[in-house]
Amino acid sequence: MIKFCKKILNLLLLLLFVSCISHKIPETQFYVFTGNSEWTKQEKDLCYIAISNFKNIDSTKVILKKTNIPCQGQAQPLLRTIFKKPKKRTYVIKVQDCNHKNPLCFSVLPDSAKIGLIGHELAHIIDYKTKNFFQITATGVKYSLSKKYKTKLEYQTDSITIINNMGSEKLIFYKFITNSSFADDKYLRRIHKYYMNSEDITRIMRNSSK
Repeated sequence: MIKFCKKILNLLLLLLFVSCISHKIPETQFYVFTGNSEWTKQEKDLCYIAISNFKNIDSTKVILKKTNIPCQGQAQPLLRTIFKKPKKRTYVIKVQDCNHKNPLCFSVLPDSAKIGLIGHELAHIIDYKTKNFFQITATGVKYSLSKKYKTKLEYQTDSITIINNMGSEKLIFYKFITNSSFADDKYLRRIHKYYMNSEDITRIMRNSSK
């Protein structure tokens, strides 16, 4: 148990060091686009469309980064800001960068699917903004250890995305991913297990329009 705690502590120290030398957002900006590959003007515009669908996130500082990750998207607070009040934090949205190992990446997604993906990650940020440091830490631990909790959280996040006028985009993203020749069986099983399927998305869209 002591060795495990030391490993966790060392990991946190390493992450803190990395975060301290990572990209910073100028005081006059709310959004920065960075990563291994360049963001096209069209991709940036699509991100701004997703942002515009959330009423309470337009003044939140967000770094959007293309990088190598084991999924299509991730969202998390920037570690060096995690102890600050939610409105003072900076958040990071990572999307899958294209390379020979990752042909299924952000750049190949249809435009609507890109909006749906960014919308989903922004919905995670909406959730983070309701939590303090200890609550975020607890969320991370439960997300890593409990498949049931992970499914519940992703379902909730999909619901927030749909309610904020991106149900069609979320549906296009789901259909593109699940029908893509680039997606391997392992990733498809993960999508089917933890995220809404097309029937769930359509049902929530129908209910939210009433």
